[in-house]
Amino acid sequence: METVVNLSQGCVTSLVLSDDFTTKHLLYLSTACPALKTLELPGYSGFLSSDDCPSFEGKWKNLEFISLHNSFYIEDLIKQIFIYLPSFTCLSIGGGYVDGDTASMIVSLIPKLKHLTINNAILQKKDLLLILKGCRELVFLDVRNCNGFGEDDEEILKLASAIKTFRCDGSKTYDLADDYDWYPCNDFDLE
Repeated sequence: METVVNLSQGCVTSLVLSDDFTTKHLLYLSTACPALKTLELPGYSGFLSSDDCPSFEGKWKNLEFISLHNSFYIEDLIKQIFIYLPSFTCLSIGGGYVDGDTASMIVSLIPKLKHLTINNAILQKKDLLLILKGCRELVFLDVRNCNGFGEDDEEILKLASAIKTFRCDGSKTYDLADDYDWYPCNDFDLE
């Protein structure tokens, strides 16, 4: 990876990292790729702790899009986006749990998002409504296959009607007590 990045002489604008990259690689790339606009982290399972989340201070000022395949430490990432990435307009989160605190942070710290994807995740209706009401510049919102709201919810569809592209197919209200086999770690007692 370092050889290819070095050959680019800092001109890389888009990166899709392999499943085996580490925080060390990410720190290296933050210095070696100052022109980066798009960063996809498809197989990254998250930072070991929030302290491992690299600072974007003085780096990647042109970064517009980050794609994650989980929601681990997303709040730390949102803080970094707010502070250091003025051009940021697109966020994609695949899987995990996007709770009320995360939805509030998206709305209060990066309200000018144009594209937001949260799919195959747990996203409660109240949290989606908060995002719909707070991120008024969205032109694309993909919340397909989420658990926590129904794809035919009239309140959500009405609020989302102002968004050019809104996708929510496959999303459903979900009661963990009804079918706890869906949750990847179901070794708990619901009683």
